[in-house]
Amino acid sequence: MNLKQLEAFRAVMIAGSMVGGARLLRISQPAVSQMIRLFEKQAGIQLFRRHNGKISATPEADILFAETERVYSGVKMLERLTEGLRHNTYGTLRIAGFPAISRQVLPRIISQYCRERPEVNVTLDSIQSRNIADLIARREVDLALSVLPSDRDEVEGRIVGTLRAVCILPHAHRLRDRDVIHAKDLEGEAFISLGGTDPSRMMIDEVFETLGVNRRLHVQTTQSDIACGFVAEGTGISIIDELTMSWYGAERIIARPFEPGVSFRVWLLQLRTSRQSRLVKSFSELLRDQIPGFLG
Repeated sequence: MNLKQLEAFRAVMIAGSMVGGARLLRISQPAVSQMIRLFEKQAGIQLFRRHNGKISATPEADILFAETERVYSGVKMLERLTEGLRHNTYGTLRIAGFPAISRQVLPRIISQYCRERPEVNVTLDSIQSRNIADLIARREVDLALSVLPSDRDEVEGRIVGTLRAVCILPHAHRLRDRDVIHAKDLEGEAFISLGGTDPSRMMIDEVFETLGVNRRLHVQTTQSDIACGFVAEGTGISIIDELTMSWYGAERIIARPFEPGVSFRVWLLQLRTSRQSRLVKSFSELLRDQIPGFLG
């Protein structure tokens, strides 16, 4: 037996006649009858009783039809899968991003992507940049956005944009009316710092050390949005990326440009291999195209 014979058998069972089966398959009735006769001969069983030009299914045909439906469903599923793989509408994407970009930017891009691909499954993790390259290397993540380049040979990185740093102040702060905050303006100020291993912390500390400006390092935290919370409570000031500030809102804190200018590069990291799926490649291209528009 072959797939065409199974399709002919299924069509006749559904339609209840050779003529109806031919109509479903859009072929001639003699062609359907011939496929059914060959099917019966090869199977060694009678599938239909013929009487006065009409047919009726045998009990064996009913049993075979139930199995045929399962096979047919499996074939159709494979056809949909193949079509989905060909047009990047089926599969799984595992994405990671540093916290600031994982809150709004990646959900917006991923949601747009998935609206056109409802059968694509996506996992998004918010991860500190220093851990992202290891996840890529261990194949736990397909693509990631990081503010650190990769230090792993098997992981390649491409710069897709930059984030500027801004100075954030409580609403009642003495510097609130300044158009630009200079590092020298912050002498003696209570300062909310990020963790000692955070790449942005190192860059910001270097600016103040170079200029000989002494801050009062009052509070340390691991996340820039938590720094926003401390600033909103009047605990001190901080310097964070503009993306976090846009997410937090300006109801309780003020953001001003910071000088000397500090910016953070945003890297797209992925495994250095030519065996990536079409889905991963297409989403990588989408990120490279859209991320710059979100970073300003």
